[in-house]
Amino acid sequence: MNEQRLFLDWINVHKGSMEVTLDPERITAEGREGMERNERRFGIRMDMSGHGIKRDRLPFGVKIAIEKPRKSEPWLVEDRPWEKQLQWVTVIHEEGKYRCWYSVQFPKPLGGENAGQTFREGRQMDVGKSGLCYAESTDGVQWVKPELGLFAFEGSKANNIVAIWQVSETAVFLDRSAPPEERYKAFVWDKLSDDPDRPDYGLFGAVSPDGVHWTQLPEPLIPEFCDTQNVVYWDEQKRKYVGYFRGGLGGRAIRYAETDDFRRWPSPEVIAHAGPLDHPGDDYYNNGFTRHPDDPSIKLIFNSVFHHYDGTLDVRLGVTHNGKAVNWVSYDPIIELGRPGEWDCGMIFVGPNMVRLPDGTLAVPYRGLDYTHIAPFSQFYGSDYDDDRSTAYAWAVWDDGRIAGVEAEDYGELWTRPEEVNGRAVEVNARTSKIGSVEAELWESITPYHAKPIPGYTFEECIAFRGDEIWTPLRWKGKSDLSELADKKVQVRIRLSSAIVPPLYHQAWAAYLSTA
Repeated sequence: MNEQRLFLDWINVHKGSMEVTLDPERITAEGREGMERNERRFGIRMDMSGHGIKRDRLPFGVKIAIEKPRKSEPWLVEDRPWEKQLQWVTVIHEEGKYRCWYSVQFPKPLGGENAGQTFREGRQMDVGKSGLCYAESTDGVQWVKPELGLFAFEGSKANNIVAIWQVSETAVFLDRSAPPEERYKAFVWDKLSDDPDRPDYGLFGAVSPDGVHWTQLPEPLIPEFCDTQNVVYWDEQKRKYVGYFRGGLGGRAIRYAETDDFRRWPSPEVIAHAGPLDHPGDDYYNNGFTRHPDDPSIKLIFNSVFHHYDGTLDVRLGVTHNGKAVNWVSYDPIIELGRPGEWDCGMIFVGPNMVRLPDGTLAVPYRGLDYTHIAPFSQFYGSDYDDDRSTAYAWAVWDDGRIAGVEAEDYGELWTRPEEVNGRAVEVNARTSKIGSVEAELWESITPYHAKPIPGYTFEECIAFRGDEIWTPLRWKGKSDLSELADKKVQVRIRLSSAIVPPLYHQAWAAYLSTA
């Protein structure tokens, strides 16, 4: 299996240390005995080059930098009579097919008497009936909205509606641990109370054998006001259902909960909210959670940040390793708003999931709107501005491994964490300036406290990389591959000059030898 080490934060970078150095002639007999004992017991070998302190494998001159994605043309648009407005979307790549579930706000006649608004925590919500629709594609570009014949719209069942719920702020997930009749699951936002003066809302579950025929569970799973898209999945490592929900703490926030039983959820806890490095007028809107399609342990948050000062929302990238502690890769938006007048110039929301497209690129579906969060409320007061609003879905696309990386604007170095060599090559995904370069040397990790350069794989023998390559092998003079280092614990020391290196790629498949 190929092992990517993405530089989204510093977890794959050796921290380094400041090491004490000693002068052998100034060490007492008692001190020498203690040193020998520590070397025997713990593998600690002192540097005997003279009394002082020196830097040992300490990274410097580098930072984490995000990559802005390319934007595709919209591939999901409002082109059916029942699609008054596209809302939340889920894409799952399954058995060679891209499957898409998207919620739509129906025209008011279908909503009937249930259409209206509710107020909660100072927020006004449209709660007219809405639907979950289905589309599929073989390439992620051309989509089919099949006529499924399940629900009638204006007297005809020739449509792709798969469910009608009070509010379809839904994220669908594939639960491979469940029995066949509940293989697909979702959360549905619905009424907890029929009090006409103050209806309350919470999250109900829904299950399906095929993603098309849905049954809403009768009892609420989270009887709390969690609007927008709440993302849930089955975590294979934890053996639990894990969910990311809307909440509030001094404004909108992201909440988290996990459970062994999909029908029994604890109250979600806040894990991310606007902090001192944010603008005081910012909120964390939807969570945009997804996992890397090649490595589920890489968990990403594509959070839409709501800027109250102008009503816009753009998208920030976060990473979490344990599911709860969120680190922002950057406070700058990774998916920016379009230029004024473009279809995505007002708000952007990311839905699950990140997928790999047929050309090998990585992509997340994003919803773009040409108006701000302030504009929709004009519809409640008799304005016809709503008729001119539009929304659509497109891909935010990255080249493989280029979501974020380690960057040196001038000059810097870092060491990767020790790993056993289990392949024939180490590839680097890199881009340099015209005068920049990427060089590397390999260090053998003897103990957690001691490492040394491996002869033949030092900077002196390294053939420096210059240019822009998605994957290219690190090379040393006179060395064709790394087979002689098999089973050694190795650290890669990388020297960057005006370069950006998104990840290292530890090559392990023999099938890749032709590209290495």
